[in-house]
Amino acid sequence: MSSFVCKTFVVHCTKYKPFTSFFFNFSRILELEDVEAYEELSRQLYLELVDFQNTAERIEDSKTLKGRWFNFLGYFFSLYCAYKIVMCTVNIIFDRVGKKDPITLASEIIVTRMGLKSMLNFGLNTFHL
Repeated sequence: MSSFVCKTFVVHCTKYKPFTSFFFNFSRILELEDVEAYEELSRQLYLELVDFQNTAERIEDSKTLKGRWFNFLGYFFSLYCAYKIVMCTVNIIFDRVGKKDPITLASEIIVTRMGLKSMLNFGLNTFHL
């Protein structure tokens, strides 16, 4: 009986082979699309985890004295950059000759008062391209 069932099954499958292969291939394609979607989800979750760890590390670093100093310098240089952009725009609009800005002037005064002029010249000559 089992050989009869097996032979009947083989005849049945070969008779409708184009239809069965189409459905098997279609289900295989759907499975591959699901796998690709899960792999992309896995990559995105990994990137989110790495970003979360970097953010947690930056928060911990910002609580130190060095982190606070860098935060202050970030705000300072952001304001300095905005000031330079505004002054550059004003100089272009009113066709003025550029003067030294207050920060450059203050840094020059500090360097000359502290006697660091020779160090400044040495540093400029060293890093001059």
